[in-house]
Amino acid sequence: MWWIFLREFYRAGAGAGQTAPAACRIPSAATAPARSPELSAEDNARQGRKFLSSMSHELRTPLNAIMGFSDLMRREISGELGHPCYREYAEHIHEAGEHLLARVNGLLEAAEIESGEIATKEEVVELPELLAELADRYTHAAACRGVELRMDAPTRILLHADRRQITAALSHLLENAVRHALAGSEIHLTVRPQGLDGIVIAVRDYGKGMPGSQLQAIRRALASDASYFSIAGDGIGMGLALAREFTARHDGSLAIESMRGQGTVVSMFLPAARVLSGLPTKKPRLQMV
Repeated sequence: MWWIFLREFYRAGAGAGQTAPAACRIPSAATAPARSPELSAEDNARQGRKFLSSMSHELRTPLNAIMGFSDLMRREISGELGHPCYREYAEHIHEAGEHLLARVNGLLEAAEIESGEIATKEEVVELPELLAELADRYTHAAACRGVELRMDAPTRILLHADRRQITAALSHLLENAVRHALAGSEIHLTVRPQGLDGIVIAVRDYGKGMPGSQLQAIRRALASDASYFSIAGDGIGMGLALAREFTARHDGSLAIESMRGQGTVVSMFLPAARVLSGLPTKKPRLQMV
């Protein structure tokens, strides 16, 4: 699991900064400057993040090539492949590349969260525009699996939010939906006001759904106050855990419903304090004269 690797990596970095017992300590040169344990741990953590960033680049470059060429092959852009199995192989290669690339991106996001260096840049976000961009991004991936992506959102909703984090959270939900939706079905991306309390952005797939025990475990993890690294190993999955983390940074929450044979819906709730426009206006009370 990626999260286990990261947790142990950072723990090792922190441990490296602790002072060794006197009997085991190697004498340093008299002119060497003193180095505090805190500084050493911080340096190790920084080197760890630098390593992860470098590795992500090294992985992304060949992955983009794998996905690009396999996409050309599965669509037979330059002509027929010949044997029908070859097209199926190209499909599997492309899907595996997409899956691995999503894990690499999730790994980077997890590293930023764990380090505390992920910056929140809040601005006015036009939600319909953001959702339209996401729909365009995932329509092709869904179509390749024989799934149709449908969006239903009000024309004018403004949020006070970090655009990157909201986009990342919804991207993880859509990736899960595309992966689990059954061929010939649909994925629904919808936005609904929750009265005067806020809005709900929901992603629904019509896949196999999940058993009750798994659903309850995920609900417990989503409702906890634990950080990403505390809940990622509880069967919640990297994408859902990161979506929950980014939603919580906007004072919101995630909820999940699922039923075997009927699919899954994950709902992101954002409170009214985050919604600048788009909620129904409160009607004034009638006064008796």
